[in-house]
Amino acid sequence: MSGAARAVRLGAVVLLGFSLACAKPLWEQPPPQAREAPIVRPGSLTRSTLPNGVQVLVLEDRRLPLVSIGVAVRRGAGAVAPERAGLGSFTAELMNRGAGDRGARALAEFVDSM
Repeated sequence: MSGAARAVRLGAVVLLGFSLACAKPLWEQPPPQAREAPIVRPGSLTRSTLPNGVQVLVLEDRRLPLVSIGVAVRRGAGAVAPERAGLGSFTAELMNRGAGDRGARALAEFVDSM
């Protein structure tokens, strides 16, 4: 190896060592600033609703020959109408405790017979 190549290699090692010794770890550095820009290009996101009420979002990106499909289902408390909030937990608790003169088993049998 020539003297110039050794000098360049030594300089690179010294510079790398100095930068590693002086830099803070990533978890101690502040996060990068958020960009003030849309996440997707305008016009590339299409929203539509099918006749059965299913909402469809299509994000077209022709950079890769790839198709990706994802499904998100509303569930839990987010899927319940506000006027019916708590009805499921109330019914479950009622089935566990019973109601009036009926215990939990008697109530379950009564509901099954309906």
